[in-house]
Amino acid sequence: MSKQTMLLLFAFVVGCSSSMLPSIAISYGIAQFKFVTIVGEENALEAFSFAQGMVMLLLLIGVPVVGRLADQFFSAANKRHYWIVIGNALGLIALYGFSQATTRGQILTSWLCVLLSYTFASNSFRALIPQLLPREKLSAYSGLIGSCIPVALTLNLMLILGALADAAINIKLMYLGGLQFLLSAIAITILLQYRRKHVPERTVSRRSEETSYRQYLVVLVAKTCISIAISGTTVLPLYYITRFGMEQSEVFVLNAAMSAGVILILLTGALSTHYAEKFNKQRSFLALGALFIGVGLIGYASADTLVWAIISGICFQLGLGPVNALGMALVNRVLPNERRYGRDLAIVEAATHFGPAMMHFAMPVVVATGISLSGGDGYSLLFYCLVLFAAVFTGTLFFIKKEKSKGPI
Repeated sequence: MSKQTMLLLFAFVVGCSSSMLPSIAISYGIAQFKFVTIVGEENALEAFSFAQGMVMLLLLIGVPVVGRLADQFFSAANKRHYWIVIGNALGLIALYGFSQATTRGQILTSWLCVLLSYTFASNSFRALIPQLLPREKLSAYSGLIGSCIPVALTLNLMLILGALADAAINIKLMYLGGLQFLLSAIAITILLQYRRKHVPERTVSRRSEETSYRQYLVVLVAKTCISIAISGTTVLPLYYITRFGMEQSEVFVLNAAMSAGVILILLTGALSTHYAEKFNKQRSFLALGALFIGVGLIGYASADTLVWAIISGICFQLGLGPVNALGMALVNRVLPNERRYGRDLAIVEAATHFGPAMMHFAMPVVVATGISLSGGDGYSLLFYCLVLFAAVFTGTLFFIKKEKSKGPI
């Protein structure tokens, strides 16, 4: 691998992860405590689940429209950085609005704006991956990027949520916005320099001759199922508070400590990418990742001590490595048409929002049903339901055609 390619991959990891950072931080830690402050601990799950579901449903409409506009005006590799800058600027404004929100309506509106704006930027970064990377190594390099993105996300979240555990949410969000803007600017600069030196502008795509929309639709179903399984972890802060009686600052510290497991995500992602390419076993490694995720969810459901919950989280992280790495490689492999990368990636993004949106609407009902059936806090039934979607994801893999192996990176 040349130094130029390594620098390009670094830019993609930094750019994609930084554009996802605000959305992940809000969904997996900050929004829950916003609702705890406003409606109280007892009503936080219902309020958070409804808001999360509404936001994701609205994204189903907004994200494909944005992707289509990006293709219409900035589809060439030398123009997508405009869309990235626009998304980051709008996202920074929306992030400030979220930090100042004091009502459920204000949180919902500003949260939607944050997700939509940073999705503009994230999808534009991801659309550049199949445009700038060599076709013969696209799966391998995409897998490497996919395995590194969670690492970059986790390190940044450790910095914001862990180091600033006792800081006010407003302070966390402002640091978050500033860090995101800086990292995104670095990535854009590298990508622009690389394009000018190495990549001629391409206007014709033959990708539609190599892959079919049928495979693309199968991948949509698979991504939706695994996204539902993973989305259950958004309630972990409330789960820790309810089941183990933890305080907010303790949850932030625990999340920061759990971030040490990022090395597992990196290692399993990199190893699964290497050996999946070498032995042409992408589906097998994806199924193995789903198995670890399922075991982790079962562990969360049955945990009666914090130590057992932590062990379950580690198992869950082991599965995220291959699922994230090979999942991104799979999506990039089946994109049918270069001129519609933005739209097709946006549809994939929308599909990954649809299932979790439905699940978040159902979460309060599922938890309440679990309480009525077996007592306790009701979270066990929720996690068992999520295991079923990990199993369905594994089943859909059998409908995805194998790709001829290109060998290891």
